[in-house]
Amino acid sequence: MAAEITTPQIIGKGDTLKIGYYNGLLQGTSILTLYTGTGFDATYTGTSGSDTDSHEISVAASDLDKLNYVLININAKVACYVTTNSDTGGSSVDVKIEKKYQGGTYSTVHDDNFDSAYSDKNTAESNGSKDKNQYFRLPIVLDSNDKANGITIKISTTCTVNASSSGGASITNKSTWIEGAN
Repeated sequence: MAAEITTPQIIGKGDTLKIGYYNGLLQGTSILTLYTGTGFDATYTGTSGSDTDSHEISVAASDLDKLNYVLININAKVACYVTTNSDTGGSSVDVKIEKKYQGGTYSTVHDDNFDSAYSDKNTAESNGSKDKNQYFRLPIVLDSNDKANGITIKISTTCTVNASSSGGASITNKSTWIEGAN
């Protein structure tokens, strides 16, 4: 008889799932590469400006040939804050992820806001977060060129303080890894 786990808070009162279901969710995943460097760390403090940094991570074709997709995982410390109050002020951290097969050209697979803070001209308080841990996970489908040639993932971050605002924004990589999955 297979062991059963009762998880009413996850599925519903009285429902059960077999352990095999959980194993199926994890089966076929493996960490292909781990990056703990500072290549895409970015910081901007002041008024109306930005800082952009990026880093490329490659995965060999021999690691991809039996996979259907990769999962990009970013665990970072992020801070956004505003110290000047206005109608249009704010600070933000944006993350852009691009993929190419080795020898190809980059295509954007993600380009969006990671964290932000906006000011309120009616209050005298600064707004935003300081030193908040953020986790991001993005699945990317592999095509035949990716599997045959290997891939390069480019992670770019931009920290911005908008016009008529004073403050700061930063992102610091704690660990970034690429997982392969079937």
